[in-house]
Amino acid sequence: MIRLFLLLFSLFSVLIFSQDSTYYQRAVSALEIGDTSSAKDLLKLSIRWEKIDSAHYWLAKMYSKTNSANLLNSGRRHLYDGIKMNPTNIDYRLLMADMHKKAFKINIFDREALSKAEHQYYEILEIDNDFEEAHFELAKLHERGYYEYDNSMIADFDLFVERNNRGFYNRQLLEESLNKFVKDIYKSNSFASISMEEKADDMFNKAVNHFSNTIRINSNNFDAYYK
Repeated sequence: MIRLFLLLFSLFSVLIFSQDSTYYQRAVSALEIGDTSSAKDLLKLSIRWEKIDSAHYWLAKMYSKTNSANLLNSGRRHLYDGIKMNPTNIDYRLLMADMHKKAFKINIFDREALSKAEHQYYEILEIDNDFEEAHFELAKLHERGYYEYDNSMIADFDLFVERNNRGFYNRQLLEESLNKFVKDIYKSNSFASISMEEKADDMFNKAVNHFSNTIRINSNNFDAYYK
């Protein structure tokens, strides 16, 4: 009887030890003491052998702190796999949106990065339509879009005036230039400036809507009031 008890106790101890010694658990323990190098290796082993979605998340979170475009892209690929495994995890999608925005800061020519961030925030609202941060971040993205389109219209007009009036700005010349500018728009087949105005209006309305939703959810969000 004693031998049987000792054998069962031994087997139970082995099981407990093996559960606490998974690659993922060891990676978490390494992160807790700041051993990021070991944590990174253990998380990669966890992804390979244990198929844990949060291993992708923690690895991506580590890569998100870098200013290297290649490492950031590697982190986004890991997080994409984590989201596929757990698509309703809002923390995963928030991190992905942040990484997309950081990718744009690193490379301003990566215009798709902001659209991808916007997509993640809308996906979050599909999960929880009252998620304050998603509304607020979308509002700021649309605000940015509004000013970009609005400034594009102003820049186009300023360039037209400068080219056609050699920079001599006075009221009469401005009015004449404006009239000709508008007529040329309506004669044009592209209607590029009208399209920019419509896009600016669309961005404006979306920004206001999401700022309003932010305030509806949290009446103490004074940044949303200010915006």
